[in-house]
Amino acid sequence: PYLYFSQNGERSGHSYGIIYGARMTNDLARFESEPILLLQASQRWERVNWERNRCNEGPAVIKHKGVYYMTYSGNSTFEQHCGIGYATARHPLGKWTKNRANPIAATNLDIGVSSPGHNSIVSSPDGSELFYVYHTHADPIRPSGDRVVHIYRLGLYSPGRLILAGQT
Repeated sequence: PYLYFSQNGERSGHSYGIIYGARMTNDLARFESEPILLLQASQRWERVNWERNRCNEGPAVIKHKGVYYMTYSGNSTFEQHCGIGYATARHPLGKWTKNRANPIAATNLDIGVSSPGHNSIVSSPDGSELFYVYHTHADPIRPSGDRVVHIYRLGLYSPGRLILAGQT
């Protein structure tokens, strides 16, 4: 088993979020090895407010046909620039490669979506479909801490391509 998490904080006038991973003991009581850095803000869409925010957080990982997929939030959830990206790897602890088509979900005020983020991936009861659950601002025009939940079908395509396939 593996644990994925983000370390968040403030330094040098900006907030940050860095994603780590570690192998756990089988009883889940402790780390088998020290956590290692997996992802941090690096892509252009994650640099919108670079002077104030450098954040990757909220990782969710699944394995499909030998490829690990990590979805994550980028930027600050309290602004309209938050979005969801993903990276792939052949091993649970990487090397993780961010997809060049990121973000896969971003603010789109034409459809009332502001600052999508903090996701989970779940399967249907019969295991035939995957669903992507995430939140957005309740009021897209005035971002705040109020959120609403969205659920989309998730498509996984080889080699290593992930898409949101339609709202449920």
